[in-house]
Amino acid sequence: MKSCLVVIQNLTKSGSPQTFLHVIEALKKEGFVVDTYAYSVFDNKADLAMLKAYQDVCRNIYFNKINGNSLLYRFFPFLLLSSIKKLIKKGQYDMFLTNNFYISAYVAKKEYGKIKNIYYSLGNVNQKSKYWIFRRKDIYIKKLVTKVDAYIGISNLAFFDDIEIPNNKKFVLMDYPNECYPNIVKDNKQDLTIGQIGYFSQNKNQLFTIELFNKVKQHFPNATLLFVGYQSSDEPNYIEEVKKRVADLGLSNSVSFLPPNYDKEALFKQIDVLLLPSFLEGLPISLMEAQFSNTPCIASEFISSDADFGLLKRLPLNTDEWLKEIRNTDYKIPRRPKYIYTSEEFKKRIKHIIDYVFKSSSQS
Repeated sequence: MKSCLVVIQNLTKSGSPQTFLHVIEALKKEGFVVDTYAYSVFDNKADLAMLKAYQDVCRNIYFNKINGNSLLYRFFPFLLLSSIKKLIKKGQYDMFLTNNFYISAYVAKKEYGKIKNIYYSLGNVNQKSKYWIFRRKDIYIKKLVTKVDAYIGISNLAFFDDIEIPNNKKFVLMDYPNECYPNIVKDNKQDLTIGQIGYFSQNKNQLFTIELFNKVKQHFPNATLLFVGYQSSDEPNYIEEVKKRVADLGLSNSVSFLPPNYDKEALFKQIDVLLLPSFLEGLPISLMEAQFSNTPCIASEFISSDADFGLLKRLPLNTDEWLKEIRNTDYKIPRRPKYIYTSEEFKKRIKHIIDYVFKSSSQS
């Protein structure tokens, strides 16, 4: 029986922990035992929201309190790296998996015995720091990451644009949504209802949605807007900015902030279109959930084209263009996606990658 160490930031109810949970479930099917190390757990309620789900599939779960977003960590990641070193030596793992490319590079550089090192890129890895020293460091780190046994990207945006990854090590592995409702029947109503799902943060850009909705109301006076999402622990004040802007524009009676665990089926029955004006994404699960539930979506051009299953329109972040799209589209016409990406397809691709990684080592 092979063993794997998974290193992830936290266990929040967000995209990365959900994706890694799916990976771990697939690894268990292939006969692996899995330990998980969550290195940035500060808020036990939010940062461990998926703890029970992980406990159901993991042998051990380890925790630490390291702020991976701090400048101090960017300069001196030794505390985190040393704790990972201890776990690797203690566990005698066959495989190591993370979505943190600094950690993956560290393991690749150290070459811990015969451990297989897989990097799973879940976001756009080409965001450039405003600090010259970090840009130079990132180039060095990226070159180390090319030494991994497999580089997986969740979409076509998840690969380096300035460092070449060997083609035999490159794989694209989209995640799948836990919740979608292909047979959903929309509520029978005439008024336009718009929705947005996601953490309240600058990246998810709910303020853009508010400005757009203010223009939408001029053409659809009875339109409503539904937000579903958690308050971000990194940006605790952003949701208050959003609520204040709603009040300042006199939209309070038309905008609802639903509970973060609001029933998705009920949401997709209500909304006519889902918006996602994000600045940075890997492959938003919410877009897959919506499309697989027969709900059209509008997203920013920063979203990968891989997220388009036939019901997605990608536009520049310009409220007039989004308004034009909403006005020109009859969202009351029933729609279905081109196809639905399933967990079985995901698991087959995981098996293919694992087989390649271990087969290539036995032949070398």
